[in-house]
Amino acid sequence: MVNAIIAKEEIRTTNAQKSFSFSPIRVGISGCGGMMGPYHTEDLQSNPRIATVAAVYDARDVAIDVARTYGVPNAFFMENLDVTKDQATFSRFLKTHKLTVISGPNNVHAPQAEAVFKTEDADKRFVYVEKPPANSLEGAIGLIVLDSKHPGQIGIVSQNRMWTMMLEARQMIQEGVIGNMVRSQVEYEQDWMGPDCPAYWRALKGIGGELGHDDLGNLGKLVDIAYHAVDSLEFMTSRNVVTVRNAYIQNVVKERKLPAGGGTFQKGGEELRIPVGGDTQYHGDDVMDAVLELDNGAIVDLRVSQTNAGHKNMLRVRAYGNKGSLEFNTDNANDLVLYGYGNKAETITRDPGALTYLKNIAPWLREGLAMNNPPFRYFTPSKHDEGWRDVHRKQALAFALYAQLVAQKELSSDNRKDLFVVPTAQEALHVMQTLKAIYRTAANQKNYKKEVGK
Repeated sequence: MVNAIIAKEEIRTTNAQKSFSFSPIRVGISGCGGMMGPYHTEDLQSNPRIATVAAVYDARDVAIDVARTYGVPNAFFMENLDVTKDQATFSRFLKTHKLTVISGPNNVHAPQAEAVFKTEDADKRFVYVEKPPANSLEGAIGLIVLDSKHPGQIGIVSQNRMWTMMLEARQMIQEGVIGNMVRSQVEYEQDWMGPDCPAYWRALKGIGGELGHDDLGNLGKLVDIAYHAVDSLEFMTSRNVVTVRNAYIQNVVKERKLPAGGGTFQKGGEELRIPVGGDTQYHGDDVMDAVLELDNGAIVDLRVSQTNAGHKNMLRVRAYGNKGSLEFNTDNANDLVLYGYGNKAETITRDPGALTYLKNIAPWLREGLAMNNPPFRYFTPSKHDEGWRDVHRKQALAFALYAQLVAQKELSSDNRKDLFVVPTAQEALHVMQTLKAIYRTAANQKNYKKEVGK
């Protein structure tokens, strides 16, 4: 193990309603390598109210390097991050902390969460799980069972809920600013999975996900941003998807490079390319288009792709009502655009850290987040990680604050409802059910060719 000392002072703040003490909570990160692991580790360790004390990965040198880089005192190695084959190592890892952040491939999320709550002190533990929380509906349902036994102790990563302007858009829709919502559009576009991106773990069947229909090779790569798209839609509009009217999945890149070491952005072999999609071991879902229906009857156009050139990380949600419409777009994340009839338009610009305009934030959460807001920046993304790191860090902080205050008995599990910026296991299952319905619809729909001249 790596030896180091972490000392973070207790921070105490006050407001007119109550004083909350934010002592650093001890956190362990599982899956500290790969793409998301170092981000999680750095984001957690950069906050004075979080003490990241342990990291585990399936490559010993990576675990040690990440621990040394970010000052984490304990590094563990666990082959394939498989808790079912190395419970002893995972148990030693768990003894170091009370809040476990679970990253890594999708297939390890649910088994590790289950292992956390098999400990003797399960009632004092918290789990913050990367989305999707499982690579199958059965695994997600298992988390629902865990959540019923340990209410309020599970949170799911979905950082786009933390954009200030998305929160304000949600508030405006709830207040009827655009009237009754009748239609919506949600679009998530990236380009990093273009032809030169290798086939990495997220594309491997059985690891990336098993939510789809056999005819489509199961849901794989698109589970990442498609999950964000559906969750952001439902969160911003405060509505749930009830029906998939139509759907289409397309395999655009037919061959990919072999990954070099399995890293997401690592270059693959320049010569050898392998087929993907169909009956191969790799998922081929590159583009998703779907028509959805919400619980109020509103129709939604959903578009998702990681192969569209020119988009680094663009999430756009637009809601149309009978009085007007509004749009949030991460390409201009400080702005919220309101549209009225007759060419009326208004752009509202806010500091991304400002909470002044949000009415439904609980005092403890408002206070805690306000203490660690990043300096003002106008987000106009020039690369994949522009902006989202700030909201990713803020959501992790929100769940850590809640966990610590519950542990200190200053809050109870009943306050979990105040933490609506962090999805519950039930909300995560609903998103996964929607994604599976999209894939099943795409596999089973009938297609009619145009009859020329008739």
